[in-house]
Amino acid sequence: MVLHLPKISQGHSNCERTLHGPPKKLRGPFPIEVLAEATGISVDQIRTYQSQDLIPQRRPWHPQGEAMFYKVDIQKIEYMLAKRDNINIVK
Repeated sequence: MVLHLPKISQGHSNCERTLHGPPKKLRGPFPIEVLAEATGISVDQIRTYQSQDLIPQRRPWHPQGEAMFYKVDIQKIEYMLAKRDNINIVK
């Protein structure tokens, strides 16, 4: 399976990721804004990942209200970004 991640536009003010990652106490559940801040990408970019089913739009155990995210979502996004960065370095 090949993941095709969309490019993050430079127009987003929080598109620069930090290398040290999120604080270890951040486990969830937390809203999309916290996920965006923890991963260093925009809320719009996270919604793009949701639309591509790279991260869940909604958890089965949380069917209503605001979508909630967990540390595993941070780890998935960091993995995807690292993989994308490695692909760009190889080219």
